[in-house]
Amino acid sequence: MENEKVWANIWVTQDVCIWEGKVEVALLLVTADDRASEATMRNGRDSSGSIVCTVKATETTSVPVSFPKPFYLENGLYITVGEHTLGVLVIFRPISEITE
Repeated sequence: MENEKVWANIWVTQDVCIWEGKVEVALLLVTADDRASEATMRNGRDSSGSIVCTVKATETTSVPVSFPKPFYLENGLYITVGEHTLGVLVIFRPISEITE
């Protein structure tokens, strides 16, 4: 069985470690409530991980950020959800599931 196409998605509404090891990220989608919001992707297992990117959404919008080429995080994937963020959709795949 080939695992190269095994992707996972998760909708998060609070700060959370999504994966604790090596991971590839394909997409972040940040959705704001009636005020501007933001979410931060970190390379690590907690809020002390290095910031990879911060995505800002204006009120009542969703902002997608996709990574068209393989985008890997070595130390885990942690998402920090800012105030007024309804949620963040993350599409990812653990490197341990990739068969080379």
